[in-house]
Amino acid sequence: MDATKQESSLGQRHYLATIEAALGHLDEARRREIVAEIGGHLEDRAAALQAAGLEKEASMEKAIEALGDPAELGRELKQVHGGVTRREAWLAALPPAIFGLSVTVFLLLAVPLGRLVIGGPTHVRYGANISAAGLAAGVGVVLLATLILAAGGAVAAMRRLPAWGYTWTGAAAMAVLFVLAVAGDDRPYLVSPAVDVLILSVLLLTMGAALGAAGWRGPLPGALAGLSTAMILSLVVVSCASAAPFDRLDVALLAGPLGLAYGGLLYGLVTGPPARRATLLALGGLGCLGTMAGVEYSLFWQWRSNHGEAGQIWILLAVGVALLAFGPTVGLVTQRLRPRAA
Repeated sequence: MDATKQESSLGQRHYLATIEAALGHLDEARRREIVAEIGGHLEDRAAALQAAGLEKEASMEKAIEALGDPAELGRELKQVHGGVTRREAWLAALPPAIFGLSVTVFLLLAVPLGRLVIGGPTHVRYGANISAAGLAAGVGVVLLATLILAAGGAVAAMRRLPAWGYTWTGAAAMAVLFVLAVAGDDRPYLVSPAVDVLILSVLLLTMGAALGAAGWRGPLPGALAGLSTAMILSLVVVSCASAAPFDRLDVALLAGPLGLAYGGLLYGLVTGPPARRATLLALGGLGCLGTMAGVEYSLFWQWRSNHGEAGQIWILLAVGVALLAFGPTVGLVTQRLRPRAA
């Protein structure tokens, strides 16, 4: 029995040591605090299992098994507690910046600056008084940005969502969805009705799976994934200001600066102290919803009302709220369920 107890104790110490090693460059005090918290959780869980009738040694083994792989848990805790490198933080901040800048560069290449009107419609038409070379270059920039986002989201998924990957997965699906929608804008369907429905379903499922997977890691990863996706959606709304009959290219050009501002906010979220994160998350979410509501109400509202689509703004805002809430909700639910797992 003594040998079994010693083996159980060694197993617990090895488990906690592996977690501490995986916490990486977090400061020593923070590492000790996290390891002590996990150790306390193991003891509490083992005590509950003992009360249910398990032997002491078996209860600790079950408690360790319930928490899962220690290296993976340590990496997740490092990310949750702000243990990311500057490189990871910059990568996490890139999706909205890449997408927003691609929209602005597209407009600058496609529309002669001499024709740009500030404060009103810019009456130009693609293929009429816009150079084919400029339009082709602009389209190329947007396609390249979308490919970069799609590739980054795929790499993040294959690497099981590293710290920088939370902001890439859902954002990549949203960007691809936007480009496909634009490509089929002047056609009754992109490929065929059935194929279009299949493509849309796959992209929506991918987006939902990405947000859910991030949320499974915890409320903060889920919030980052949802916020980044909502940011892309708000940039899509801003870019739509350039479409006919609105022709507000001056508004659509703001996608680039707005994308950079969103990227800065994500960087602050990833690197900032936990006490600041709730504030930044709230500001980011309100910024996305406010941007969508502002553009919809100031530019599109009257036109939509005249065409019987006045309720579109509420649908859009509901989608934005759903994107922002889904990941954190999954995170909160799984956070409550995990300690009870046997």
